[in-house]
Amino acid sequence: MIDFFYCLLSSGTLGAIVARLLNMRTEKRTKAHIENTALTAFNDTEKYAEGLRKLLYLNIEQIYEKSSLVGYCASHSLREAEELYTLYKHLGGNGMCETLIRRIRKMPTREEYNRGIIRQTEEGNEK
Repeated sequence: MIDFFYCLLSSGTLGAIVARLLNMRTEKRTKAHIENTALTAFNDTEKYAEGLRKLLYLNIEQIYEKSSLVGYCASHSLREAEELYTLYKHLGGNGMCETLIRRIRKMPTREEYNRGIIRQTEEGNEK
């Protein structure tokens, strides 16, 4: 029996077995670490997406507020709002922005607004 253990120790078989057991333990830890990292990355990605959605919403809201103050939506502001809204929807945005974008789309353009002002001025001068 002692000869068996002596042969086992001297042949390197025991070292190979121990190395394999340690390797299996390391593989399990590595796999758990990778799964944990992937889950964390997914959660981080969701957090970034949520933050981006909020920023996009705020930018669209600013365009709406500014346009409401002046009474019209400039064509470049409308284009920008549409692009922001598209990004918002691609990031899984809900319907919060839908009301704002509809209101922006209904606003007159600068040209329509100016024509309305000119028309009102001309009508006022005729009276």
